[in-house]
Amino acid sequence: MAKLLLFSLSFLLFLSTTAGDDPTAFVYAGCSQPRYAPGSPYQYNVESLLSSLANAAAFSSYSNFTSFSASPSSPVFALFQCRGDLPLSECSSCVRSALSRLSDLCPSAASSAVQLRACYIRYGNDSFLGRPDTSLLYKTCATAAVAYGGGAFLASRDAALSSLNTGTSYRVSATGAVRAEAQCVGDLDGGQCSECVAAAATQVKASCGGAASGEAYLGKCYIRYYSNGAQPYAYGGGGGGEISGGEHGKLSCCYQWWLYLCYITFVLLIWDMNSLI
Repeated sequence: MAKLLLFSLSFLLFLSTTAGDDPTAFVYAGCSQPRYAPGSPYQYNVESLLSSLANAAAFSSYSNFTSFSASPSSPVFALFQCRGDLPLSECSSCVRSALSRLSDLCPSAASSAVQLRACYIRYGNDSFLGRPDTSLLYKTCATAAVAYGGGAFLASRDAALSSLNTGTSYRVSATGAVRAEAQCVGDLDGGQCSECVAAAATQVKASCGGAASGEAYLGKCYIRYYSNGAQPYAYGGGGGGEISGGEHGKLSCCYQWWLYLCYITFVLLIWDMNSLI
């Protein structure tokens, strides 16, 4: 019974790691249902690319790669990106943590992506590099609304989000009591980045209403905001979309919901076992 209890506690801790500004805290993952065959040229290309991501993160906060090494007919595309204010040493650690998560969550997946608090990795065969993508992948809002100055808060939030419409790939702003942040994947130009950020702002405003904080992740950018006095990155339930997976199907981005359902199933199973003792 002790082993079962320890497993249950570790599961709870894993679900709770999204709170706080830990750079390696889990946000979402997407895995294609199709799997590559062991020993296939595609597997070789994937492993070659993931190794390149791990090595490059020590020297850059963004990079992309294409591998035709094993077979020109089975190319794989991959990228990583770290948050713009993250030191390279922490970027490298974050990317390696994301790769470890990828191995655990999406073993042998033909296409996959993992978003941690401060870094993002993705690979697949659908040639997504350089293509704008404003499809919604994941969004989440604080469970509590701002209880004071609601109208003033919304005005400040909207102004802070609007201020993110111009700038470099990594953008930050502050208006009144609201802080906001956005970042685009490094393969977008300035105009494409602004379009993506504007679409993300529309999503988070529509979804979060008067919530004290919120986030929206699109195919090629994300946006976050929080009010002073609210804990950044402390959220309730989220919602997901899909990442296109080319020939290898689509990536489901509802992993947190899946974990929650698995945990509930596990608890019910333990309850039934205890009733038999």
